[in-house]
Amino acid sequence: MNPGDVCLVPFPNVEATTGKLRPVLVVASCPGTYNDVIVRMIPSRTHQAVQGVDEIIDPRHKDLRKSGLKVRSAVRIARLATVDPAIFVGRLGGISQDRLSRIRKRLCTIFSPSAS
Repeated sequence: MNPGDVCLVPFPNVEATTGKLRPVLVVASCPGTYNDVIVRMIPSRTHQAVQGVDEIIDPRHKDLRKSGLKVRSAVRIARLATVDPAIFVGRLGGISQDRLSRIRKRLCTIFSPSAS
């Protein structure tokens, strides 16, 4: 899996140890000896998106079709996980490098000291 790929994984819920199969965005590969990747959850419940933080992908964007997502969805910047690619169920599609760059910048912003 590569950065920008939209894939299916069992993403854990906050209150549960097992996850529901959900689309995620691969944001980066982790450095080191493991093949782990950092992913962001992509729910279709866009009303929960944080304005100015989360990235909405809707039918007006060509990324919706390229991503393999079926409906308007939100890349939840703060809903992240580090996962082993072995748990990936499949690849749905991908997003543009421009959108991936925007998402990475937003992630850095929420971890900056001024965001606290």
